[in-house]
Order: sequence, then structure tokens, then C-alpha cells
Amino acid sequence: MAEATENLELNKFYTNLRQEVLAAVNSEEEGGIQEEEFTELVINYLEEAGETENARECRDIKEDKLGRKVHKVNGYALSENHENLDLFITIYNGKDLPEKIYKEDITSASNQSLKFLKTGLNKYYEDIEESSPVFDLAKTLGQVQHELIRVNIFILTDGLSISESPKETIYRDILITFQIRDI
Repeated sequence: MAEATENLELNKFYTNLRQEVLAAVNSEEEGGIQEEEFTELVINYLEEAGETENARECRDIKEDKLGRKVHKVNGYALSENHENLDLFITIYNGKDLPEKIYKEDITSASNQSLKFLKTGLNKYYEDIEESSPVFDLAKTLGQVQHELIRVNIFILTDGLSISESPKETIYRDILITFQIRDI
């Protein structure tokens, strides 16, 4: 009985969140992108919970010649002292009911965000236009890379993850942790 009530509450929360995303998309003059609106809503929830602060939504996806995602980021928050960076990557399905998110999806998202981080630390801003939404982040990464101590990668999804967060790793003396925030 408790599980049925839990599923009912989860579906209710999911339906409300989905309606918020769709309302936000419809309120945009040129029509928003559901994944971006979802990311912004979840980032706001994380800020309210004290898990991040001063976060910004900025979507960047780079694909190879075959259309496979090489790197991806949906948002970030950088501490004032440039020692801590939160990166957000979103797995958004936008279905009527939450779907399961498998280990392969989590691994892919973590690899894409890690690739974005590495690209950013290697002066990615020199390869993109200043008008790009991710330019400020890329330029900042290129400039403060020696100050960074920790990067928290948040994998945000409107699905139900059945996988554990990837293990932490170290890159250029920067501790990188992964956290899944599912529906």
C-alpha cells in the first residue's frame, strides 16, 4: 500500500513538473526548449535546497560528424573564489510518465559532461563565438583552471534512475564528483 501511495505522489509531482515545463515553453516569445526549461526549474530546486548557488542555465552540445554527442552541458555554477564548479547535464525525455534511466544513459551523460569540462579547460572559448550562451563559462574555465579544486557534475533527469552515480575521479588535480538528481 505504501508503494502505491509513493508511486501516486511521484506521478503527481512528475505531472506538475511537466506542466510547469510546458507552461514555461509556451510563455517564451519564440517558444522555449523543454530541456532548457526543465534544467532551469531543477536548478532552482537545487538552489532552494542549498545544493548549489548562483547557477545559470546554458546549453551546449557538440556532435561528431555522425551526429553522436561528443560533449554536453546544460548549466553551471561557479563559486566566487573559483575553487568549486557545479556542472549540470540533463537527460530529458518529456514523456507522459517517468521512464527508467539506465546505467548506459548515466555513463553517457557523465562522459559527455566530463568531455565538456576537459574541452573547456583547454581553451574551448577560442573555438566558439562570443554570442554563444556557453562562451562565458568556457572563457572562465580557460582562465581559472589552476584555481579549480572540485567539480560537481549533476546529472538531472525527469526519469527514474536505476543506476548509481559514477565514481569520483581526478583530472589535473581537480576532484570530480557525480550526483544523479532524478524525478
